[in-house]
Amino acid sequence: MEAGDRVMVLGAGPIGARAIAAMAARGVRDIVCVEPVAARRALAGALGATSLLPPDALEVPSIAEPSRIVDAAVDVVLECSGKASAMEAGLAQLRRTGRLVLVGAGIEPPRFDPNRILLNEVVITGAFTYDAGGFEAALALLAGGRIPTAALIEPGAVALDGLVRAMVELAAGRTAGKVLVQPNPEVHP
Repeated sequence: MEAGDRVMVLGAGPIGARAIAAMAARGVRDIVCVEPVAARRALAGALGATSLLPPDALEVPSIAEPSRIVDAAVDVVLECSGKASAMEAGLAQLRRTGRLVLVGAGIEPPRFDPNRILLNEVVITGAFTYDAGGFEAALALLAGGRIPTAALIEPGAVALDGLVRAMVELAAGRTAGKVLVQPNPEVHP
């Protein structure tokens, strides 16, 4: 991504939230976050997303219109949820020659319309890990204080006996950040 790109992030869980923070730290100023959970949308806004939407707010063209570009098209979509429906919706949000980057892993495969890909000359790629310079760049952002790590991590570690409760809170959308689990609090208080 480049500073002038219009980027959409689908899913503001731990992966999407960190992507938003990293892009904002690197000068991307037009970041659209699409997330069903209000607490995660709020976190995305605090991290640098400039537009916050629930998934049902997205315009999705009919399959009968494979070359139609939505009004609010973006240059790049980072799909971070791993949900097939989000991958499919992400493809529909791209401008011509846009890029869909699949970051989240899921079980159900998406059903992409090959005509949309062909007619709009979009590129679909995956991002599972970092390249040779990615790790170094991430460390530089962290070391330089440009990533608000405190906002990304829920306060207080959870002991194993509180893990189920923490998972229920996550599933209910009441927790937005990454939850740290401390298996043995007596050893590392």
